[in-house]
Amino acid sequence: MATRTVRSSARCLLPGSSAELSKVRIEERLLRCITAGYFQNSACRKEASGKYSLVGRLEGQHHPRMDLNIHPSSVLRVGHTKRGTSLVIFNELVQTSKPYLRTVSAVERDWLAEHSGGYFEERI
Repeated sequence: MATRTVRSSARCLLPGSSAELSKVRIEERLLRCITAGYFQNSACRKEASGKYSLVGRLEGQHHPRMDLNIHPSSVLRVGHTKRGTSLVIFNELVQTSKPYLRTVSAVERDWLAEHSGGYFEERI
């Protein structure tokens, strides 16, 4: 029942034919919407350590380059995937024994550049 409700809502929000709204297409469009709304909450994976660092600035203040981890409950953490996701959008930054990113979604670099409107001073 809930799946039908989500799909019918998505059809209203994402115009197009039923054939065009495949699962992949809906997922990409929703992730693009999340990117547009949360681009300030983006983090990039450091290849050497596998940790993440915040991208860009927040309200004109540069972030210190602290090492961030994806929360252990996330399916995107490195142990659950073949390789770590290079760029994520997150909803929460939680500080426990380590700083963790929670409620994360993997996004494409092109989407972030497209939807940030020149917000970032540095290259993504």
